[in-house]
Amino acid sequence: MLKKVLTEGNVSTTNVGVGVNATIYSANGTSGSFLSNKNATSSATVTFEGNKYSLPAWSVSILPDCKKEVYNTAKVRRNLDQAKTALEALIKREEKKREVMESEVSLQRIEMKYKSLVICVLVAFQNGAQLEEDGLVLGIPPAPYKFGSSEDDLRDSDDMTASRPYAS
Repeated sequence: MLKKVLTEGNVSTTNVGVGVNATIYSANGTSGSFLSNKNATSSATVTFEGNKYSLPAWSVSILPDCKKEVYNTAKVRRNLDQAKTALEALIKREEKKREVMESEVSLQRIEMKYKSLVICVLVAFQNGAQLEEDGLVLGIPPAPYKFGSSEDDLRDSDDMTASRPYAS
């Protein structure tokens, strides 16, 4: 609709505020306008054709019917910046979730390895295995109790003075 007005219509520019211009295109009873705020650091509120418009610093608003603002360059940038910030926050949150999940999996793996090692050592001790440490072979006598012993038996087996490792 505005293509013909913009390319073949009459153009006029009016100052509507300090550093703010209205450029009006009209042809055959149809008109459209652009409001431009040339102030690099300050926004402006102006009245144009009986309506108030807020123009961010260094921006252009498009009014296809000279009444309703449908687009402003700074407002679109701000919306894009907000979307970008929200997306970055979402990405960081997802990365943090992944790190937590990876940490939990690592902890579970460590716990499983530890439990497996403890079971292997207990089984080896039950069978009278010997451990090598710093080149010494320490003989460990078989455990007096087997798995599945009563709680009292297990509590009694915690007495470390009852059996001491010896060098062989």
